Amino acid sequence: MLTANLSKKAKITCSCIHVSIHEYKKHGLGVLSVIVFIMIFFLLSGSVFAQVVINEFSSNTSSDWVELYAYEDTNINGWSIYDDAEKNPLIYIIEQDVFLGPSTERFYVAVVKNRLNKAGDTITLHNEAGDKIDEIVYGGKDNICLPTDEGSIGRYPDANSTWERFQFHTKGQSNNNVTLFPCPSPTPLPTAKPDPTKRPTNTPVQRSTQTPTQTEENDPPSQVMGSEEINSDHLEIETYNDKQEEIERDHPVYGSYITPRSTEPAQDEQYAGSEVNRNYMTAGLFIIGGLGFIGAAVYPIIKKKGLIARIFRYEK
Repeated sequence: MLTANLSKKAKITCSCIHVSIHEYKKHGLGVLSVIVFIMIFFLLSGSVFAQVVINEFSSNTSSDWVELYAYEDTNINGWSIYDDAEKNPLIYIIEQDVFLGPSTERFYVAVVKNRLNKAGDTITLHNEAGDKIDEIVYGGKDNICLPTDEGSIGRYPDANSTWERFQFHTKGQSNNNVTLFPCPSPTPLPTAKPDPTKRPTNTPVQRSTQTPTQTEENDPPSQVMGSEEINSDHLEIETYNDKQEEIERDHPVYGSYITPRSTEPAQDEQYAGSEVNRNYMTAGLFIIGGLGFIGAAVYPIIKKKGLIARIFRYEK
């Protein structure tokens, strides 16, 4: 039955491609365009186009299991499941006729006991000919995360290419109405910051400390009365001089001579008068010299324009 279905499907696919190529050639397009169209169609599709796929699994319990889903009637007799163990990677084989699909049952659960690694593993599905049909890698970097004790990892929705973590498993049932338990976001590695450039430390310069000099005590401030400052030493000196003059005037001492005060005008006043007369004479000389310079400067201009001749002609 399986061989007949595959042959029928292959014939239909070849016929479609042949017709498509014929139509494209008819319109002037090449075979390459057809191939590109088919590749894009398969890549952009959201569902997996295998007959049977790994739909869900649980690896965090002592009784691990793998759920298969068939969207097309298929006999999975002789199909097998492997992990990535180096020795004895075969973990399950179907040794009897089991028909999966819309007309019978879409789900098949293979209990593999404790063969799936909790830290991460690879699950591979092969058909009876040994061809790899489907594969899922979980755990590790860039892979789907690990399931919880009560949850599982599965396609969401059924047979879709997107894998999600479920809060509670749906073993043997549809994944279309599960509660998702998203995988944690990977923690970004801290970026190494460059070491800051160290600045050279300034060597402190030792400075010699000066010995403080003893400040002399200032004389006490003079006594202030009202707004005038009275200096007692100055008053004592003036008083002493006045008394000394009175004594010398009243009691002349032989051998000494006291210069009498003159009643005539002081020589300073005479000198001041002569100085004023001298200033007047100097000012007069400057004025006469200035007039001479002005005349010498104006004469060439007057001579050039014939003003002197006109003046003498007018007088005659």
